[in-house]
Amino acid sequence: MAKNKITKEELKSLQEIVGKLNQAASQLGNIELQKHEILHASAQLKGDLEEMQNALKETYGLVNINLQDGTYVAGKED
Repeated sequence: MAKNKITKEELKSLQEIVGKLNQAASQLGNIELQKHEILHASAQLKGDLEEMQNALKETYGLVNINLQDGTYVAGKED
């Protein structure tokens, strides 16, 4: 009994498309992993900033600090 088969060219084309689709899915997975790592690092940095702000508030009180030169002026409480 003869087997039904697509042409070699069609098979090659199909394999290429499926291969590219799999590669794209893999790249998306890598991007999601990088996104997760960046979000985690960002959360850590926000925590570090809050710690630094609290330490500065303890030392200098409520102030507005110029990030360019380190000068500060008294701030207002809300």
